[in-house]
Amino acid sequence: MGNVISVNTGPIVPAEFARRRGRSAIKKLPTTGRVKVGPLGLEGDEQAEYFHGGELQAVYAYAREDLDWWSERLQRPLRNGIFGENLDLIDFDASGAVLAEKWQVGEVLLQVMAPRMACGTFGGWMQETGWAKRFNGARRPGVYLRVLEGGSVAVGDRVEVVWRPARHVTVAEAVGAILDEQDVLRRITAMADEEPEWDRAAMMFHVSNRTRNRAAATSATTPENAPAGTPATADATSNPAPASTGNPTSTGAPATADAPTPATTTATPTPSATTPNPTGPAPTPPTATATQGTQAPQATPAPPAQHTGQEAPATPDRPTGAVDA
Repeated sequence: MGNVISVNTGPIVPAEFARRRGRSAIKKLPTTGRVKVGPLGLEGDEQAEYFHGGELQAVYAYAREDLDWWSERLQRPLRNGIFGENLDLIDFDASGAVLAEKWQVGEVLLQVMAPRMACGTFGGWMQETGWAKRFNGARRPGVYLRVLEGGSVAVGDRVEVVWRPARHVTVAEAVGAILDEQDVLRRITAMADEEPEWDRAAMMFHVSNRTRNRAAATSATTPENAPAGTPATADATSNPAPASTGNPTSTGAPATADAPTPATTTATPTPSATTPNPTGPAPTPPTATATQGTQAPQATPAPPAQHTGQEAPATPDRPTGAVDA
C-alpha cells in the first residue's frame, strides 16, 4: 500500500521540442486540493498526441522511487510531474504492477492497462541524447490506467491493490512485448484470454505486427507455450495423425486420401448398424487413387491409403488489439 504525493495536470501548449507537431502537454504541474477524475482522466489535464490519453490511458502514474533512481543517473533533480505523470506515488512499485490489476486511489477505482513507452517528444522535453532508448531499456515505465469508477484524488490518498488476475505479467515485463520479446507477448495474450473484461487494446497498440506474427507462429509449433484455452496443434512432421477410419480428423476436416474406399463392385454394400458413418454417404473415390478402380471386387477392404502428411494447416492464434480492423 502506498500514497499519492503529487497530483499533476497540464494543458496543450506550443513546444519547440515537439518537432513533429509543435505542441505538447507533457509539462504537468502539481495541483492543490482534490481533483475530479472521469473516464478521460483528470479535470484540467490534456494530451496533445492521440496515443497518450483516451479512456484506456486516462491516467499516468509513476513512482517517486523510480524518479529518484533516474535522478541519480542523470545527475540532476527531478521534480514530481517531470515525466508527464498525473500521479506521483510513494511506497508503491508502479512498474511492478500487474497488467489488469485494479487500484483503489482515494475515491477512484483504476485498472492497469499498459506501460508508458518513451516517444520523441519525451526525449525533446528531457533534453537527453538517446532518451527514448534509454528510458524504454530501463524497464521503469510507469503505468497507464483506465478509470473504472470516477471520483476525486488528492495528495495523501492511499493507493491499494484490490484485485489481481490469476496470471501475472508486470508492467515492466510488458515492455518486453513491445521490444520484440515473443514469449512475453504470449503470456499477455494468455492472460487477456482469461480476463475478457480487461481490454488489451492499449497494450497491443505499440506491439509490432512482426512481433505478433512471430509469437503466433511459435505458439502454433510449440503447444506447451500456447495460450490457455488454445487447442494444441499436432506437428505433422514428428507426430503424424493416423490414417482415418471414416471419422473426421482432429482438425475437423478428413484428409481426402485417408479414408479407405472399396474398389468398384456390382454388389450393394450392406450398411453396418454398429459403425455409423458420421459424415454421411461414403465419398466418391478421389482421382489420386484411380488405380483402385481397376481392382477386382474383393471381400476385404483395400489397405488404407498411405498418409500423405497434407493435413489441414494449423491456424495461428493471433493476438487481437486496437489496431485490428
